[in-house]
Amino acid sequence: MTISCKLRLLLARANVERARLGEPALSLRRLADESRVSLSVLAALHTGKSQRIDYMTIDHLLTYFNRYFQVTTDDLLNWEFAPERDLPLTYPDYPKRVPRRHRMHDHFDFLARGYYGSSYKITAKKLINYVRLAAWCRDV
Repeated sequence: MTISCKLRLLLARANVERARLGEPALSLRRLADESRVSLSVLAALHTGKSQRIDYMTIDHLLTYFNRYFQVTTDDLLNWEFAPERDLPLTYPDYPKRVPRRHRMHDHFDFLARGYYGSSYKITAKKLINYVRLAAWCRDV
């Protein structure tokens, strides 16, 4: 992943500052209690296994670590350029939208094949209309 969290480094810096002040070392559990961030979220960020991070989590962590030293989002999050994921600057060609009358034929196929399930009640009149509509779609 190209974005990573540097929580380990911030935690180490905070522990150095706490040792200088004579306070006990900061564990993940204490950080969770004092910063109001879930312990499981902190453990995932600490081990690098997190796939996403919430804005409130970033805000709580930055607010907490700013008690000891000045910290910004650049100190918490790291982005690295990955050249293998280079995207082309051209837009892909998307398929054209199918006119509505042709999509009705698909609806008839779903009815005939039972995709709507057995609970879908279809009357003989509806079935005749769908057959007529399907024939019209083929002719158009």
